[in-house]
Amino acid sequence: MKEFYLIQQVAEIFGVSESTIKRLIRDETLGAIKVRGCTRIPLQDIEKLKKRKKAGPQGSRRFSPDLRRHGPRD
Repeated sequence: MKEFYLIQQVAEIFGVSESTIKRLIRDETLGAIKVRGCTRIPLQDIEKLKKRKKAGPQGSRRFSPDLRRHGPRD
C-alpha cells in the first residue's frame, strides 16, 4: 500500500474535485507535503479524513466538514 497520494488520486477516492482537495489542504483540514514540487497527501491524513467524513451529518451533499464557513451549494 502506498504511503503518499497525489491530489488527483485523493479526489477520486472521495469522489470530489481536485479543487476541493486543494481547499482542504489550504484550510489545513487535510495535511500535505511537497516532494520535488509535487503535492503529496500522507495515507495517515486520508484515513483521518475518512473517519471524519463518516462522523459528519448523514445525507449531506457537501464534503466540507465546516458548512458554516463555506455555505451550502445551490
